[in-house]
This record gives sequence, structure tokens and C-alpha cells, in this order.
Amino acid sequence: MNQKNIPFQGAVDLAALAAAKTAAQTPPVNSPFVIDITDQMIEQVISQLSMQVPVILDLWATWCQPCKQLSPILEKLAVEANGSWVLAKVDVDANPGIAQAFQAQSIPSIYLVLAGKVQPLFQGVQPESAIRQLLEQIMQVAKDQNLPGLEIESDLQAAAPVEIEDPAADLLMSGDLAGAAKIYTERIKNNPADGDAKAALALIALQLRAAGKDLSNLQLPEVTDLAARMDYADAQILAGNHDAAYELLIATIKATVGDEREQVKQRLLELFEIAEPADPIVLSARRALANALY
Repeated sequence: MNQKNIPFQGAVDLAALAAAKTAAQTPPVNSPFVIDITDQMIEQVISQLSMQVPVILDLWATWCQPCKQLSPILEKLAVEANGSWVLAKVDVDANPGIAQAFQAQSIPSIYLVLAGKVQPLFQGVQPESAIRQLLEQIMQVAKDQNLPGLEIESDLQAAAPVEIEDPAADLLMSGDLAGAAKIYTERIKNNPADGDAKAALALIALQLRAAGKDLSNLQLPEVTDLAARMDYADAQILAGNHDAAYELLIATIKATVGDEREQVKQRLLELFEIAEPADPIVLSARRALANALY
């Protein structure tokens, strides 16, 4: 049976900030279903492991903030699955060959390796509920292809997750963006250096701007259409193409003056908050912004 294409559409998962915080306070996952692979191992994953179970390939980096939000979700789901699929994690800085071979444009980038074939799934952070739905489709395809699976008992299967109390994260999960924003704003007043709160506020603002808009398949607007160009930048961020968003807004800053320039600059600085401060793409964009302004 030919492999089916598995469609996926998702949105930025604001509640994943809570998952990232939980992961930072818990030990690394020790499971036979979550493995780290190298450039030298990828051929074995494709030609051997994927003939037994679906392999979800997670391309990530230590400096990638969205990766820190997505990885705990994927790891938890892999442990729960108990061998019906395997999560293979690739540090792209240590293993650039895999990212180049798969033509990954941004990270996190998630691929399915099934029965020797590789298919891109999605980029960026996605909600756990949407990932679960996607995995259900993948498992159906695996069943159709009679893949045997790996029924290995995991000591972590019965381990209770560590619960971190975070009222703002609870509000995000319930969809109360305004309530969560109020808490994060208060946190920043009390601690102006609270990077997690700043990132959360920037994500909330992005989510509110994107609500009710169709940001798919946008055409590059003229430099004079500031609103449309900022929407275009939002669309790039949601797609995981942060460098494209930064470049667009910096080009717009170069072409504007006065209040318009200030408006675009503030939007760019807000989008910087979403990413990890040490991200090389952010550092490069900050230098480009400084050159554009001065």
C-alpha cells in the first residue's frame, strides 16, 4: 500500500510555555522510545527502524526557544505510546548533515519517517491536541502497512508528571488570553528581567493579532503598506520563518521615517521576545536593526 500524505495544520500553542517550564525543572527523559541520533545514524533509522515503527524526527537546537516548548510535548507522547512510534531527536548544530539533507528551513522541524520514506509534518510549536490527532492518522497508516511496533515496557510509563503551579499558564490553556496577559504584565512590573513573561506576552499579542485573519498564502506587500507588511511578518513567525520576518521588518524600517519607523521597530522588538535571546538569527537581526537605525 502506498504511503498516504498526512495533512497537518496548527497554531502557536501558548500553553506550551508551561510545558517548557516544567521540562526545565524535571530530569531528561530516559526512555527507549526517545532517542538522540547523529548524522551517522540517520540511514539506519530510515532503512531499519522505520520499517518496524513510525519514527517522528525532531530537528532542534539548544538555543531555540520554540524547540524547548515543543520537545516536552513530543517526549511525553512518545513515552505514552510505549513503542507504537519512536521519537528521534536531532541537534542540528552537532549534526548539520541531517538538516541539510532534509532541507530544513527553520527549527523546530518535524518529519515522519515511515517504511523507509521521509515526509515533512510541520514546523514551529503546535498544540498537543493537534499533534495527538496527527499521530492517530500516522498510526492508522502504520497499521495499514502492517508495521510490527516495539512493545517494550518503559519504567517511565507509570511515572506521574510533575505539576508546576502557574495561574497564567492555566488561563492560557483555558483560552483566557486577556487574563493571562494581566498576570504576565504584573510579573514584569515586579521583575523587569522576567524573560518568560515577556515571551508569553509577545506570543499572546501575536495570537490576538492573528485571530480572525487568514495569514496563509499572503503576497509580499508594498513597502508603503505598513499594516500588511506587519501581518506578513506575523505569518512568517507563525510558520517558523523568523529570519524572513525580521528581514522584512528591517527593510521596512530602512524605508520609513518618524512615527511609522518607530511603529515597525516596536513590532520587531516584540517579535524578538518570542525567540531565545541567544538565537544566532536574533543576534544577527539585532545587529541589522542597529545598522538600519544608526
